[in-house]
Amino acid sequence: QDPGTAPTCTYTLDPAGGIAYGSGQQTGRTFNVTTAAGCQWTAVADQNWITITGGANGTGNGTVTFDLAPNPNAAFRTGSITVAGVKFTFDQLGGAPVCNYALNPANANLAAAA
Repeated sequence: QDPGTAPTCTYTLDPAGGIAYGSGQQTGRTFNVTTAAGCQWTAVADQNWITITGGANGTGNGTVTFDLAPNPNAAFRTGSITVAGVKFTFDQLGGAPVCNYALNPANANLAAAA
């Protein structure tokens, strides 16, 4: 390769995504970025509950480290981190309890008078 020629930059994320994390706070989660030496990249989160704590940018191979805030909602939520146009997409499970209700006593006999 001619020293004046820029490398051909393709990017691979490992794991590729599709992961489901628990509803509680998640810290120190990672994925790897693989690319040619000299290829620059930046990692950008698409949700405010995702914090990139390491590897926000790099050149060549690297690792992105991130935290997730707890999910207080009943439903899961989806987020992603994009590195050089490649998305690492994942779900975070919901954390709100499912509420069940019961009446005690389950029934009652009432007189007709007010």
